[in-house]
Amino acid sequence: MIVELISVGTELLLGDILNTDVQYLSQVCAELGFDIYHTSVVGDNEGRLLTEIEQAASRSDIIILSGGLGSTSDDITKRVAMDYVGGPRVEDPITRERHAQHYANDPIFFAAARDIYTFPENAQVLRNPVGLSPGAWMPFDDQGQEKYLVVLPGPPKELKGVMEKDLIGLLQAFSHATTRSREVKIALLGEWKVFQSIKDLTDHSIEPTFATYVKEDGVLVRLTTKEPDREKAEAILNQGEKQLQERLGHLVLGPLEKSREESLVDFLIQERITVSTAESFTGGMVASRIINAPGASSVIKEAFVVYSDEAKTEILGVNPQLIKEKTAVSEEVCRAMLIGLQARTSCDLAIATTGFAGPGGDRAGQIYLGLAYKGRTHIYEYHWDSPRNRIRQRATNCVIDHALLMVKEGIHGEGH
Repeated sequence: MIVELISVGTELLLGDILNTDVQYLSQVCAELGFDIYHTSVVGDNEGRLLTEIEQAASRSDIIILSGGLGSTSDDITKRVAMDYVGGPRVEDPITRERHAQHYANDPIFFAAARDIYTFPENAQVLRNPVGLSPGAWMPFDDQGQEKYLVVLPGPPKELKGVMEKDLIGLLQAFSHATTRSREVKIALLGEWKVFQSIKDLTDHSIEPTFATYVKEDGVLVRLTTKEPDREKAEAILNQGEKQLQERLGHLVLGPLEKSREESLVDFLIQERITVSTAESFTGGMVASRIINAPGASSVIKEAFVVYSDEAKTEILGVNPQLIKEKTAVSEEVCRAMLIGLQARTSCDLAIATTGFAGPGGDRAGQIYLGLAYKGRTHIYEYHWDSPRNRIRQRATNCVIDHALLMVKEGIHGEGH
């Protein structure tokens, strides 16, 4: 069963609001096993909306329109949909009564808003438990084949209310499979390295399919399968995750049920490990991410932003002569920052960052990430050619990954 989504509203085209409706509808349709090959956005224009519906009908079985339901002049969706479906129209007494009560003091407006409580004779009204404008399920004939045109209100709370109350039940009658996805976090590696490591899987695997993505907190691999049985789908996803483990080993952090920092904090709490941070170019981003995680207060001891050379000396006790000889961005100074941090805070796990985020300069993109835990110290050096804040974000992701791997599995070599 092929479903197509059409979002209606000039405000969406102008970027005035974020189109969260299509994300939600896509997720619901995937869960029900429907295929979505096209989505589109059209402004509040009857001619263009009609064209979109005609195109969608030529290639889809169910067309879901969201937005443009109501009583103002630019709320055209239902009017255009009813014209397209054709046939006799009738008033829905429940909707009519609700509007009559709501507009009891404005009979002229109520009389002018008849389209709100009028529906095609063979339509099913989709009740709106949140707002005044209901949706509708409208069957229509397309060259002898029965198809369905669905109209839904645009406000997300109303759309979800209509979906959960009435529409999902109707859609389930056409569902003969379920599409399941699982996003698996990958530590440290960039998207290209992950892709190269699993290229044969992304190119040839069908059950499940593999695809790499980059999000704000790093790289992930999305596994997707479509099966008639949810239990079988989960088994296929488990097998896909096992294949990733065989390729990437300990760098597979697991399903994206929690953020990287939440996974780290959970483990620190479990093992009663305390952590402190000393950050230069990341400017507190590492500490902030850790503190974002629930329960961080029980594991984080202290966090310092030591951006200047003087701060590194005064707060962490780094020898100014060492900074002069090696520069603040060096393996030696990063190591000294860790020593000073552990001495000052008596933490179990120490994290330090120093680097040149740029822009400009011969050493822009050169960074050092340091970690010390249970008498072991490791410094990672990276050279990244990226915009300033992308380098800072990437370094934050990277050092959190290193920290999680270090406390779970020990120090790993440069190849990791």
